[in-house]
Amino acid sequence: MKKEITPKKNRLYIFLLLVFIGGFLGGFVHEFRGGVFSNAQTGNVIRLGIALCNGERQTATHCVISFCAYVTGGFLCELAIGKKLTVGSLRWETIFTGLATLTLCVLSLVPDSASFILTQIPVNFIAVMQYNTFRKVDIERLPPEHRKIDQVGMSTTFCTNHVRNIGVSLEKLAQTGESIYGRQAAAHFGMVLSFAFGVISSVILGRRFGARSLLLTAALMAFVCMELARDDAGAAVAAGRREKA
Repeated sequence: MKKEITPKKNRLYIFLLLVFIGGFLGGFVHEFRGGVFSNAQTGNVIRLGIALCNGERQTATHCVISFCAYVTGGFLCELAIGKKLTVGSLRWETIFTGLATLTLCVLSLVPDSASFILTQIPVNFIAVMQYNTFRKVDIERLPPEHRKIDQVGMSTTFCTNHVRNIGVSLEKLAQTGESIYGRQAAAHFGMVLSFAFGVISSVILGRRFGARSLLLTAALMAFVCMELARDDAGAAVAAGRREKA
């Protein structure tokens, strides 16, 4: 049987690049743009409660704005996915990464003295849309009877699930001895490392280059976009051939 080709949107290297971007953006916003968490809202809810108790109105305001932006971004992303939004042969994943690339380029031009909100809100949108758009990765192609563990859920904007799933995968490896679970654990660990490197890079580059350091994430997102666009073009050509057959 001919081996099925894994779409690039489900390739592990794409997820590793995206989680690096997620770590970079999260670290940059927290360190240089108001101290809020752009990738997930648990930390912001905690900070909001503490800020309200301490009378820190500005911090509380930033947390509320971040929360609202995250909710709005999730709504718009699910709307686009539900309607199967396309532009020509380009699918939603490619459209999103293209828009994110342009947004990051614009954010790299925002002066460091400008209001933090100008960076926080777009990054919130990117984070939640990236999380909702890229959800599963193919660790390897398996026979049909094992296809249920072929795809593994992955987050590219925070690490909590990866840390949990390292332990879950290792337990399954110990119980069954199946190597797929070892590869799953390694994939989750790689995602945590990539996220951490993204955060470290954001602090180092942000201190030296300020907003211009976001050009690194724009370049990586542009690469992801081009990879996905190649897949979309190939899928369109294949569909055209099937129609002619």
